[in-house]
Amino acid sequence: MVRALRESVLPYVGTWLATFRSCWALRMEFLISIVVAFLIAVIMRSLWLAIHSASETVQTAFTDREMVSYVVMSQIINLARIGHTNRRIVYGAMSRIARGQVAMDLIRPQVFQLTRYAEWLAVFTFDALVVGLPLWLVFRLVGWIPNPASPVHGILFIVSLAAAWLVMSGIHYLIVVIAFRSTNVFGIQMARVALQEVLGGSLIPIALLPGALLAIASVLPFQALVFTPVWIYLGRFSGADLARALLVQWGWAALLAVAGMLIWAYVRPRVVVFGG
Repeated sequence: MVRALRESVLPYVGTWLATFRSCWALRMEFLISIVVAFLIAVIMRSLWLAIHSASETVQTAFTDREMVSYVVMSQIINLARIGHTNRRIVYGAMSRIARGQVAMDLIRPQVFQLTRYAEWLAVFTFDALVVGLPLWLVFRLVGWIPNPASPVHGILFIVSLAAAWLVMSGIHYLIVVIAFRSTNVFGIQMARVALQEVLGGSLIPIALLPGALLAIASVLPFQALVFTPVWIYLGRFSGADLARALLVQWGWAALLAVAGMLIWAYVRPRVVVFGG
């Protein structure tokens, strides 16, 4: 049983390693992402400090230090960050589909969805190590962000970040599957990025959204991507609210994964690849 499990997992480990090595070969792209993310964080900090000083509503929700911490942390873990990560994950997969190169993936004795998840896990891991961690260290040293609210919140932040990756992978996979039935999903991808920025909490803290928009954001998966991990890191979730937030995150991760499986089961028999 152990041998069978190992043999079933090894192909995906190989996929992860191959993708991680390709990310290393393109590490300059990620280094550019550090610069871009740093500049965006600095600009967003200045913008939100100005808003904070002029708005009683924002002052009620955040102190100025909490505002800076939230804005900077949201940019560090922003899964919609402009850069190689998003281009590699979505546009790379769509390009393979458009060119028919995905045929090689379909004939391999691997689950298509798990292969994509393994690739995206490698990209996410590399991005976290090369972009996210250095940015966190820099901003921590300059005092813009604190340590996690407590050791428990720090551990649960990592757990929440893992759930955020699964939710993001589920959304990406749905877009990739749709690409099999559409000649151009660029518009869908752009809409996804816009919704993620607004309703995910990286552009505007969800706690500051007006009532109707807050209600919508609360039932969509985008809140699980940035807002929930940062809110946990800062200690703003505790007790039952913390448990509920994690449950919602992992629930969306499971729901999107199952939705991807069902849609792929419908699309797969109808895929025809031309070429030779």
